[in-house]
Amino acid sequence: MLIPSFSAGTVALITGRYQFLLTLIRRWRLLLRHPVRNKDRLVRGGSMALGAIASVVLLTRFISGLIRSYETSVLAFFTGVIAATALSFTPSLQEWHDRGTWLVFVGILFVLMATIPLNLQIPVGVWTAPLLAILSVTAMLLPGVSGSYILLVFGAYTGMIQALSTPGSSWAVLTLFIITGVVYAEFISGQIVTVMQSLRSTAHTAIFALLIGGAVLIAYNNRFSATSIPFLVAGLALYPVVETLQTNKS
Repeated sequence: MLIPSFSAGTVALITGRYQFLLTLIRRWRLLLRHPVRNKDRLVRGGSMALGAIASVVLLTRFISGLIRSYETSVLAFFTGVIAATALSFTPSLQEWHDRGTWLVFVGILFVLMATIPLNLQIPVGVWTAPLLAILSVTAMLLPGVSGSYILLVFGAYTGMIQALSTPGSSWAVLTLFIITGVVYAEFISGQIVTVMQSLRSTAHTAIFALLIGGAVLIAYNNRFSATSIPFLVAGLALYPVVETLQTNKS
């Protein structure tokens, strides 16, 4: 969730916990009503939640410090890994022969590129926290697309990392973000399962277009210079690792 290149959905898929995660999100109220009957699921879900919280506590200050000192280099590296992730979702030749693949690809690229002249940057604040939560949760639950990737595309990643690293001064933003994210995740998880099962090739094409278009948009918005190229290349060099992690992406 914290690194724009890897989604929580991908990690859950690789570790065989994707269906369990979505089921837990959809049915957590029902599970809590019968805690004894569902104690095994609640224990596993609780351990996942504690792990996520521990990761946020341990990593946000580290990532925030890196961004403060080397923001352009860090974002360039993330962009390279995002591009490497996109390559692992490249549609097959058979899919490219399908007119629907081109329509999805061109449509998503058009929407993303249309934001360039608007210079669309969403500030992190109380009023924008619910919107950022909806965008990031939608991406987080899709294998291959990270929630923080969406925040990075819309220029809110740095602000959110800083908010997480100083929760005492950002409690209102984080509270709204978390509440909206939990409620929305419960609502959207079932729809994501349906889409991934019934429109698998289309979903993969959409993820590919999102990642390619997002990488271009991030590079443009941050005006990467020649000094950023080594960090972009370093991110792209992780393609074999990303491809291995994405082996079970379907």
